[in-house]
Amino acid sequence: VNEFIARIFNNGYFNTGHGIINLSFITLLIACALVFVVTSIINKKQSKEIITIGLSMVFSFALYNLFLLFCYLVFFSEYECVRLASFERYSATYSYALFFMASAILISSLPEKKIASLIYSVVIIVSIFYLSPEKMLKDIQKIVPGEYNYQRRMNVERLVAELKGYMKEGDTSYFIYQNSNGFENFVYSYLQLPFKTSRDCWTIGNSYGNDDIYTCNRNISEVASGYKYLTIYKADDNFWNDNKKFLSEGSSAMESGNYKIEITDGKFYLKNITQ
Repeated sequence: VNEFIARIFNNGYFNTGHGIINLSFITLLIACALVFVVTSIINKKQSKEIITIGLSMVFSFALYNLFLLFCYLVFFSEYECVRLASFERYSATYSYALFFMASAILISSLPEKKIASLIYSVVIIVSIFYLSPEKMLKDIQKIVPGEYNYQRRMNVERLVAELKGYMKEGDTSYFIYQNSNGFENFVYSYLQLPFKTSRDCWTIGNSYGNDDIYTCNRNISEVASGYKYLTIYKADDNFWNDNKKFLSEGSSAMESGNYKIEITDGKFYLKNITQ
């Protein structure tokens, strides 16, 4: 909540590509409201309609961002929640719509003289693109994703494609990537939709050092109990030294692959899917 309040009132919510404008959320909201007010003054015949539309959109914009906060608190992971990860990106979808709607209504309310109206329209449209946020301009330039992250995503996608061939409605899966920061786990959770997946403890066993804040000191039977399948992106000696005892007869320890979790006589077992 404190992070949300900071995002609302601190500058930096809306940055233009050329560094000319650096607005806070609340400033952008007020600016859009003023555009509607000015437009209603220019177009007195439809002032009531313009004010109604403007107030509705501005109020809805505020409600939309409160809804985003609710989603972060209830549905997002702890990592995303405390940082409001990508909040500006989600919020921008509405802010751009509000901005363009206000501009369109303003243009439609300009004097009907053809030359003057054309000049006003061109100035507004050029200004919109010139003042567009830097990230938007980079998106238009088609930034190529980093090769390292791309390969990690493709590796996760390969494991998911294999596992989904075995899964049925209501099945769940657990993900392991030893000594990682959780990037692959979030990719896995997304690719596995609509199936439920694990959200934390993707790296387990003994800690990898003083800086290791992700590894849970537990074995696989403790964290994956209740799940139907196990996907291992990367397992090491630290993992298998503690968990090799859970392999069923005929199954082997793999650095990467999928397993089926079986409970026999109350005991936890891992059975190879990937051969």
